[in-house]
Amino acid sequence: MQKLKSPPAWYRYDAAGVIKRMQSHESGLSAEEAQKRLVGLGPNTLPPRRRRCPLMRLLTAPICVLLLASVLTAVTEHWLDTGVILVVILLNLLANWLQQNATQSSPNLADGFPDRASVRREGNILQVDTRSLVPGDIIMLGAGDKVPADLRLIEAQNLRVDESMLTGEATAVAKQTAATEGERPAEARSNMLFCGSTLVSGCATGIAVATGAKTQLGRIEAALCSVRPRRTPQLRSFDRLGNGFWLLMVTLIAFLFFYALLRHSLPMQGLMQTLAGLAVAAVPAGLPMIIVLALALSIWRLRKMNIAVRHLSTAETLGALSVVCCDKTHSLTMNEMTVRALILHEETIRVEGNGYQPTGRFLQDKDCSVIAPAVHARLRDLLRNMDLCSDSTLLKDEGKNWRITGEPTQAALKMAAAKAHLPERAALLLDKLPFDELRKYQATRHLVDGESYILALGEPEALLRICDFQQTGQGLEALDVAWWQQQIAHHAAEGLHLIASACRPADKTQAALCHDDLQNGLVFCGIAAMIDPPRPEAARAIADCQRAGIRVKMLADDPVATALAIGRMTGIGGSHSELTGRQLERMSDIELARVVDRYDIFVGMTPAHRQRLVAALQSQGEVVGITGNGAQDIPALKQADVGIATQAANGSATKAIADLVLPDNHFAALISAVQEGQRLRDGLKKAGRFMLPICLAQTLLFIAALLAGKFIPIAPLQVLWINVAASVTLAVSLISGKTASTPVCFRPREASRSAQGCRFWHLGFTGVTIMLSAFVTELWLQSRGYEPKFIHAVLLQTLIVAQWVWLLNCREPARSSLNTGLLKDYGFWLASALLALLQLALFGLPVMQSLFATVPLPQEIRLLTLAVGALLFAVFELEKMLTRRRQQSAIKQWHPAE
Repeated sequence: MQKLKSPPAWYRYDAAGVIKRMQSHESGLSAEEAQKRLVGLGPNTLPPRRRRCPLMRLLTAPICVLLLASVLTAVTEHWLDTGVILVVILLNLLANWLQQNATQSSPNLADGFPDRASVRREGNILQVDTRSLVPGDIIMLGAGDKVPADLRLIEAQNLRVDESMLTGEATAVAKQTAATEGERPAEARSNMLFCGSTLVSGCATGIAVATGAKTQLGRIEAALCSVRPRRTPQLRSFDRLGNGFWLLMVTLIAFLFFYALLRHSLPMQGLMQTLAGLAVAAVPAGLPMIIVLALALSIWRLRKMNIAVRHLSTAETLGALSVVCCDKTHSLTMNEMTVRALILHEETIRVEGNGYQPTGRFLQDKDCSVIAPAVHARLRDLLRNMDLCSDSTLLKDEGKNWRITGEPTQAALKMAAAKAHLPERAALLLDKLPFDELRKYQATRHLVDGESYILALGEPEALLRICDFQQTGQGLEALDVAWWQQQIAHHAAEGLHLIASACRPADKTQAALCHDDLQNGLVFCGIAAMIDPPRPEAARAIADCQRAGIRVKMLADDPVATALAIGRMTGIGGSHSELTGRQLERMSDIELARVVDRYDIFVGMTPAHRQRLVAALQSQGEVVGITGNGAQDIPALKQADVGIATQAANGSATKAIADLVLPDNHFAALISAVQEGQRLRDGLKKAGRFMLPICLAQTLLFIAALLAGKFIPIAPLQVLWINVAASVTLAVSLISGKTASTPVCFRPREASRSAQGCRFWHLGFTGVTIMLSAFVTELWLQSRGYEPKFIHAVLLQTLIVAQWVWLLNCREPARSSLNTGLLKDYGFWLASALLALLQLALFGLPVMQSLFATVPLPQEIRLLTLAVGALLFAVFELEKMLTRRRQQSAIKQWHPAE
């Protein structure tokens, strides 16, 4: 896979350095320089997408064979046959188009660009068309404005930005202007604004560092366009069979043409008509229509479960999934950080309860005794300090459900304090230091019951560096850094996220709060250990996937220990080791494909890493689904066989590109979709198993006739009646009846491969048996001097009866067809009744007799065809009984008794 070149790390430079490197000025570019750059770099838009012609993807091998048949009938001037064959071809083209094309248009990422922008040029503020923006322009933004290009911030006041279109995170993020160190993903670059994001509050001035195709949106668009459309597993298998089928049919028709012409000297017109009948007989022309009907029925079932499907073919691909790559936060966990423990000096207190509900007890870790926070002084003070210093807010919506505004980890601190139900105290915020990316803490100055305090929240290591004392059960003591570091290591190894709290008294007359105020006399109060807990149904859903032969791989942006802990809690297979984004970056595509199957936990994956991960799994023959929520996930969603979003995904572009949109963030909802996909695949397999032997029997009839120097056994239109009208009518019962339903279950690939030879032999045996019954019937009728038109009609009826008998067998491939379930299969009886009506119309209505060259059949001939059908039923049941033990032995080999 092609790797995109990384843009310069503008976030590492200070604002003045960026302006200098961009050869710009605080007053902006001159008009001449802006025009020069616009000509050289192009407009600030995304390049148009190339459109692919879909015609070649629609022309499958069976359609090509039908086209050949239409040419042969046209040469012999059988225009009615030609017209009907062309109608069938159009129906097949329509069915293929419905399978392969989207029900929605692809997302237009260019919608992320606003129409107008405020830009400073030569010291003047102008309103310009965003297409004329160039790198180096100084752009000014206010609350509600959409960012028109990728900007490095120069000035920012109380700035919060909604980047949900890119990242999928609904919470607005704070931005600042200082340079940041180290390698950072786009969502962690706090001094950058990206095209398509929206200012929620505050105002900002920034310098454009990338426009058009070089923005983050542009890079996503380039990655999206680089993904080649991927056909479903079923279509790929049809392609492999179709290519060989096309070559075989052309070779066979050419051989039989010269053989019959030279050996038997058959007239050219009759020979062409017979070869056209052979081509039509070999094609299961009704199968694409059955596939579309089955897909539509499956999508209807999915939509009843509030699961939206973008492609018809997605329903079938779901049943073939072998790997699902899912986000930890948006799929497996509740996305609600929850405090699990509060660590005081020489004392750890466990906190019960999950999510944003203010219910839960406080328990001593040593003896599990219940603690009342209001009478535990150190616990009470720790909870109050964290509550006051936190920026988040807890609110109740109209449905009495709790929700948060602000950063989730700080909301967890608010919720922990709410669980304590502490008595209210008068508190007034006097001053605030926002979270500092370099110092890793934030601070406030509060007036509490008339006393002034400085409160701090931050990473434990950061606060340990600036604290002098610690709060203990005996009062203030010198800080024991080693003890706290031991606690930090222990809880971090359990996958818990740690936030520390510190405080000190302050002077009421103190001026504005600054960082120097935290350098003396700060008291380390304690640590809150929290985690985003797994969803209650996640472990069960993953176990269901594993039983279905689907391997679940988790993508996480958390620390490695947290990701491994969630993996253990949810039962993800290889939760003992992980692959990080930096490790993946150093691998070639070949190396990645070689090791990707060893890991189930992937940490720190960028959007480009995710796309490479999906491609590597696909190169190993896996059918891959992946979840995504933001525009950055679009290339991976497009690359995957099934891209999965949720109704909670932020940004319509993500939902538009996803193949499947689940009703909520619950990973368990995917199980229902997979179950429906497996039901669909079972129905389609039965429909294919039903249709192919009939086509084989008719093909062998034509081959036998040509080898014997005779003309067509049945007319091409009669063949189409069997392969389209009768086949579709009967096969509907296989895709809609109860026999098509199956629970999610383990299906070993080795067992299915070992059974393929048996299935091919079984289909071949059925086709030959039906052909022999029709061939013997034809010889018997010829020996009694019946006319060819009458013989054709009898053979048509014989094949229809054989088709019905074979349907009866396909309902229950592993046991006797005559069982109690037959009486309850209303779909089968409805299809049988409809077929009977069609046959009565075919042989009884004058217009049908004229169109399909049929004649009324006497009662004794009808009984003869039924007798042939009864004989076939007995043969099929005997063959099924003899092979049942061998099939059961193969199943036991892969399902040993426990």
